[in-house]
Amino acid sequence: MPSTTQSIPCTSSSSIAVYIYGSDNNILTNLTSVFSPDAGVSVSTNSNFNTLIRVNASYNSYGITTTAGYNNTLIDSTANYNTLYGLLISYANNWNITNLTASHNKMYGIFLRGPSQYSIINNSRIENNTYCGINLSYSNGFPSYNTLYN
Repeated sequence: MPSTTQSIPCTSSSSIAVYIYGSDNNILTNLTSVFSPDAGVSVSTNSNFNTLIRVNASYNSYGITTTAGYNNTLIDSTANYNTLYGLLISYANNWNITNLTASHNKMYGIFLRGPSQYSIINNSRIENNTYCGINLSYSNGFPSYNTLYN
């Protein structure tokens, strides 16, 4: 059964402020997660067909992370000033990312790791990150068949 959650402000001293694990078909809107010592928002193992709209995940270790999920959507979101990455896509496929701003992160704006495939990053601003804007990295396979434009 799909669920819809709106307007969740999170200031967290726990590990992850918003954690989606093994959950499908959710719509989360207007999430704000700041000052988490780990991830602001994490879409993790076996979490599929979820939509996140207007997420602000800034000033965390990681802004937004996803591991081993597929067919998820991120729209109109911000991941700035994180101590590691703005967005980490690891072993995850078929993400559709539109209007993401990932800037001033201490390492990468976007980090695609492992055999992450078939994701689309569209109309996004990835700028002023310390090491690089987008890092594609091998880990048991290369990221492949991903599309980045605008």
